[in-house]
Amino acid sequence: MKLEQIRELAGREPFRTFTIVLESGREVEINSDTELFFPRNQPGVIFAFTSEGRTWIFEADAVNAVHQGNGTG
Repeated sequence: MKLEQIRELAGREPFRTFTIVLESGREVEINSDTELFFPRNQPGVIFAFTSEGRTWIFEADAVNAVHQGNGTG
């Protein structure tokens, strides 16, 4: 999954939840566009701050799939 594809999902209007599936099999549920941060000084790196209070840091290349939700964030 390319970084720009994840940015597009995060920037949809209206926002719709989605789940990022990492190579490790772990899933990161994104419920709001404010849960993702893309640092300019670290291209390809994604920070996810989930509503459960968990912080994830991973590279876009480590994303195996994205499952899109039907609801709004």
